[in-house]
Amino acid sequence: MLLNPIADGIHRIYSHRTVADTARVAQALQRRIWPLLEQGRIAPVIHQVFPLDAVAAAHRMLASDEVIGKLVLSVGPPAASGTDTGARPK
Repeated sequence: MLLNPIADGIHRIYSHRTVADTARVAQALQRRIWPLLEQGRIAPVIHQVFPLDAVAAAHRMLASDEVIGKLVLSVGPPAASGTDTGARPK
């Protein structure tokens, strides 16, 4: 069950596509979007970082519809967990 209406909409769009269609979309993303990410011209908005063992808290936050941006599950050091990176679109 998807709780995010945008993610649910994207899932519905892609669940009816063929593997070839999905591959074409992935190739277009790699060709058009990845260079912008690498150049720093665009960046994802990180709402909050959670340690992997706090996945339930992250899921609750996602279900709250108070999230603007991405929630990240960190498998790295705890120092980075539970922090707002402040990243915002340029």
